[in-house]
Amino acid sequence: MKFEASGTTRLSNLSVRIMVAMLEESDIDPALMLRAACLEPANLADPEEQVSAAQELRCQEAFVAMTSHIPGIWMRTGLRYRLMSYGPLGLLVLSAATISSALRHLNRYQALTFSLLTCSLDMQGENPLAIRADDSTAPPVLREFFHERALGAVVMMLNDMRQRPFPLEYIDSILDRPPNWLHCDELLGVPVRFNAGQTKWVFKTGIGSEPMPMASPLIEETYQRLCDQLISQPRVKDDMLERFYSVMMGAPKGFPTAIQVAEKLAISERTLHRRLAAQGLVFSSVLDRIREKRAREYLERSRLSIAQIAEILDFAETASFSRAFKRWTGMSPLLFRKTMTIPYR
Repeated sequence: MKFEASGTTRLSNLSVRIMVAMLEESDIDPALMLRAACLEPANLADPEEQVSAAQELRCQEAFVAMTSHIPGIWMRTGLRYRLMSYGPLGLLVLSAATISSALRHLNRYQALTFSLLTCSLDMQGENPLAIRADDSTAPPVLREFFHERALGAVVMMLNDMRQRPFPLEYIDSILDRPPNWLHCDELLGVPVRFNAGQTKWVFKTGIGSEPMPMASPLIEETYQRLCDQLISQPRVKDDMLERFYSVMMGAPKGFPTAIQVAEKLAISERTLHRRLAAQGLVFSSVLDRIREKRAREYLERSRLSIAQIAEILDFAETASFSRAFKRWTGMSPLLFRKTMTIPYR
């Protein structure tokens, strides 16, 4: 399904927590992934905390870079995305009257899920035929990840909806994989046909009118209103966040303090911190991330010396910059410039 990565739609932090768990189980330190999204471990300590869609995307980019060498990990990650992972949307789907209405809810509220795959629901009257996935809006570097993760995530979502195996006829996937790759047919309980022209989940006929086991009109109405609110609220916050980044990135040398940014935005410093926190952001973490991004760009694309870059980035001395850069990337600025290796963007 699909979320608006350019906006500030609020999502459950569960997806990030799932990726952290997969990294830890693979003996990979998740700190780099969290830093890429300006997140702290404290943002994940409370299961009710939320992250922005943009932060979710940054975590996905880092996760892909850090796990691309592990066969099948993205599909196994998808198996951990249960319907309740989607918060209010999951409850809305579970409370729907029929399979058809549940699938329509999923289709309508794609912005509240964790993927940039755009899914469309094929219907014949009231009978659902298939879910089709389109990756045209996804960043190229994430397309394979999205398709592989969806193999597990969509099947788990459909099974949870029905609270027993969903009657799928087969799955088509655009992924270039050998037949029954990693025994996925047995793992997913449905034949998977790779190297297809489009990714889709094809349903067995006549399932649309099947009643949902937890149908509740009152709960359905309640959570549909909440999902509507979650989709519409972020647009109010976009302007402030965009202006904040504009101020932070606009300084030709050094960076403004929180007080200076607040003055330019015509709000109090307290309001600035409060509104950043509402987006799952901390001023110091954002500043750290911007410094790292600029440092990488200067080292890659300019002939400035390490000392000059340290001065531009407002470090008191070159040694402080070198320590910070090693904390960010695990290597010195000089080694980074020689190798031009970027673990994630």
